[in-house]
Amino acid sequence: MKLNESTIKTIDCDFVHSKIKVFSPYGKKLKKDLIPFNSNQVKNLEDEYNRIEKIMFSINKNKYSFIELRNKFKDIKNLENTFKRLEDDKTLTVTEFFEIKCFIYTIIDSIKILDKLKLDLEEKYILYRTEELENLLDPDGYEIKSFYIYDTYSKELSNIRNNIKELSMKKQLKYKKMLEEVKNDYSLKILRNGDLTVDKDNTLLIEAIKNDDRFYYKSETFMNITFIVKANEDLDEISKKLEELKLLEEKETEEIRKKLSKEMKKQLDYLINMNNRIGYLDLLIAKSYFSLGFKGSKPVLTDDKKIKIIDGRHIIVEESLKKNDGKYIPVSVDLTNGVSLITGANMGGKTVSLKMVGLLTYIAQLGLFVPAKKFEFKPVDFIMTSIGDYQDIKQGLSTFGAEVEAIKEAIILNDKYGLLLIDELASGTNPKEGFALSKAIIDYFKTGNGITIISTHFDGLVDKDIKHFQVKGLKEIDENSDFKNMEKYMDYNLIEVSTFKEVPKDAINISKLMGLNKSIIKSAENYLNKGSEKIGK
Repeated sequence: MKLNESTIKTIDCDFVHSKIKVFSPYGKKLKKDLIPFNSNQVKNLEDEYNRIEKIMFSINKNKYSFIELRNKFKDIKNLENTFKRLEDDKTLTVTEFFEIKCFIYTIIDSIKILDKLKLDLEEKYILYRTEELENLLDPDGYEIKSFYIYDTYSKELSNIRNNIKELSMKKQLKYKKMLEEVKNDYSLKILRNGDLTVDKDNTLLIEAIKNDDRFYYKSETFMNITFIVKANEDLDEISKKLEELKLLEEKETEEIRKKLSKEMKKQLDYLINMNNRIGYLDLLIAKSYFSLGFKGSKPVLTDDKKIKIIDGRHIIVEESLKKNDGKYIPVSVDLTNGVSLITGANMGGKTVSLKMVGLLTYIAQLGLFVPAKKFEFKPVDFIMTSIGDYQDIKQGLSTFGAEVEAIKEAIILNDKYGLLLIDELASGTNPKEGFALSKAIIDYFKTGNGITIISTHFDGLVDKDIKHFQVKGLKEIDENSDFKNMEKYMDYNLIEVSTFKEVPKDAINISKLMGLNKSIIKSAENYLNKGSEKIGK
């Protein structure tokens, strides 16, 4: 589906994407690259609806299992760099092995949850285990997520570590014995680390310790001096051997990491595959939560060029109304190939209705359930809009000029089946020319291949080949009505008008709601009545 930047912004596509909550790194990448299905991908779109329907049904039955599963996805680290290092024959760090091991256990835990859910999805959503990789990272079968270069990996490493352990114990015992001897000589408390703190007033003891080769000066404060017991020659020899052994240990663990990395590279396809599958599953579940959260219905695909909406809801307006204790009134509209006109006063809901049609069509072609009681449509090749203030100072275009540019772009696509939304056609020029251009543009698009919806103030644009909808507009208001919460007084329902009627004029009611001077309101009502009488004659 083709959408330009203006359309993406106008119908609030980014809002939809922001409400699709994914957690895994690859799920986030898929969401970032998420685009609508094309009109020639009807089978793929239908399959996506069916998948989401399965997930939605399962979420309603197994809410906590899905929460648990999504929490597992949150724990997954981005391993793309690690995978690239494996591909380039680099030796992984212990931290990288740990992260892969955590990923493996996320797969294992996710499989356990998915086995209970029995979702019956296609291959690309299925996770499976590999004993070879699990044994590689957990050779002792501890089944814990922490990673360590285990002794099991190498007999040489095991011997080195055993020697280190024995020497460390021997060193500890010798040092302890030496501390005991010093303690007995001085009858003083010596800490386990060999520290001995003496009051500065005890000058005789300080002098004795300074002359004792078993001590050296460590530090002092205003009140005391701290000495530390030196290691003797035996301890120094043991320490030297320990350092040599630790170097050997480090060298051996590096060799083991090299071997493990080579073995891990053999499992790279599996790791990438599982990473991707978790991403696909994450996005599918996120789309299902979106569909549930906005009380969406499964779109009905048709071969007829139509968009039929029953009780459709503009989810952004709906959320805004809820925050202000307002109630959104769903909109129904049945659109077919050709041109449909929407009439109504400014602030009367025409723009909201236009955007709703565009937004719901976009949502449907993303493969989501639509916030409507029913949504029936044939997928479109494009959505294009001319809505809002298009004045472009940089390019020197007026509002009307920018509108013409948008319509020119739509004309290029007129042979394709798409959705064109034009708000207040030709309102940026003088009324006579605006009417003439509007009539000509409508004549052109009503023979086109797509669905065009135009909102207008102009009377006389409707003819027998054009569907005509009017916005119900403002409900009953009085002098106590609150202009700041005007949205809650609006009825956005569209009424299809089968015979010609003038464009309804809600401007006086809006002026009342905004607190315009009462005498002006009264005078306007008189002029309006007189005008109606003339029309009647």
